[in-house]
Amino acid sequence: MKRRRHSAETKAKAVLEALREDATLAEAAAKYEVHPKLLGQWKQEFLENASTVFNRKKHEKQIEESLKEKDETIDSLYKEVGQLTLKVNWAEKKLGNLSFEMKRQMVDSADDLSVKSQCQTR
Repeated sequence: MKRRRHSAETKAKAVLEALREDATLAEAAAKYEVHPKLLGQWKQEFLENASTVFNRKKHEKQIEESLKEKDETIDSLYKEVGQLTLKVNWAEKKLGNLSFEMKRQMVDSADDLSVKSQCQTR
């Protein structure tokens, strides 16, 4: 048997009907062709999140601020990457003019950068 997916609208209608108490939970569940336990879970989730309806603007503002901060962070990281790329390109250009022996002397085995990586950039 395939699992059925219920829309948010259907869930809301079923929960509101269950909350009105015109019918029992089992009767409301039967009307919407869901198991009473599932309707009970929807009802519990609805009641737990009911306060978000009244805090929506505050929540939206927090999300907007968070997105703005992340955008600023991304912008600063792009700027830093651009600056570092320029520095690397400049260094590669300057290193290209050095003799093989000079480049060899510049390799540092104690450096955090592997010898292979140092050789590729120098």
